[in-house]
Amino acid sequence: MNDWKEAVPTVDTTDPDASDGLKESAVFVPVYEQDNEPGLLFTKRSDDLPRHAGQVSFPGGRREKDDGTLLDTALRELHEEVGMPSDNTDVVGRFGEVRTTTGYSIFPFVGGVPRDFEYAKDESEVAELIFAPAHELAEPSIHERRRKGGHKLHYFHYDDYTIWGATAQILVDFLDAIGLWRSGR
Repeated sequence: MNDWKEAVPTVDTTDPDASDGLKESAVFVPVYEQDNEPGLLFTKRSDDLPRHAGQVSFPGGRREKDDGTLLDTALRELHEEVGMPSDNTDVVGRFGEVRTTTGYSIFPFVGGVPRDFEYAKDESEVAELIFAPAHELAEPSIHERRRKGGHKLHYFHYDDYTIWGATAQILVDFLDAIGLWRSGR
């Protein structure tokens, strides 16, 4: 496995553009370390939300007019959803744009967060926090590919959760970057 901080593409200082009229959004991929191994923090969205209710995702959302950059969007959402102030993060890099069939252009920023932080989830948006070691997420037995709406999507069945869609694609990008993903899956 590669050192995750060196494996993630570095942050580009220019703000990426969403094209084709897609809604700009950003997520923060929170990476913690436990026993010298990387793990990822996901949120399970509240069942009461109008969009993506009950889904597993990274903290993130749509760009707001007061967000100077998409990195600002990702850090704002990380703070709003799990209570993590930006000065407790170590922004390391950004993966390529992920486009959704629902009209969003998502820019995933990746950074380190402390595992032992006292996270405070926003109860109106977040039902649960999920801490998952990267090596467990890379197990072939929890992964499958399925067709949905003409697209072949990744699905990860981790514990009692299903990670799919854009979040699963970003997860594949992360696992591939750190050398835990076998292509062809």
